[in-house]
Amino acid sequence: MKRVSFADLKAVENLRPAGYRDAIVSAAKFRTGKYAWIADEDWSVLAARFGAPVEPSSEPSMAQMAGNLTGALMEWAAAGFPVAAQDVVQRRREACQACRLWDADARAGMGKCGSPKCGCTGIKWWLATSVCPERKWV
Repeated sequence: MKRVSFADLKAVENLRPAGYRDAIVSAAKFRTGKYAWIADEDWSVLAARFGAPVEPSSEPSMAQMAGNLTGALMEWAAAGFPVAAQDVVQRRREACQACRLWDADARAGMGKCGSPKCGCTGIKWWLATSVCPERKWV
């Protein structure tokens, strides 16, 4: 199964032939508010009809996320556990919430970044030493 973000579909809608988005949504075996899941064989049919469909976002594995978190926490600890100021946290939150990779409903409402370089939750907004690997905030 391939997972396709509706935000990704919207981003390329004007670059694709007429009916592209509707064909992707119709081919979906499962749909949620943000994603459609498409069987591999249907993915191949769509590729033949429209050219290569938008590739699903490649989220980091659990091991990668654990490594990313460990690195962030080690950097935070080495700096003496500084906590970001409230206005910094608010700017970071707003940047993530505006990003197409952010899933606010994930992890029991703590949110999750879908960047292959990240996978964090909103907890990292509070770590003064953290930066967004997509360069959305520092």
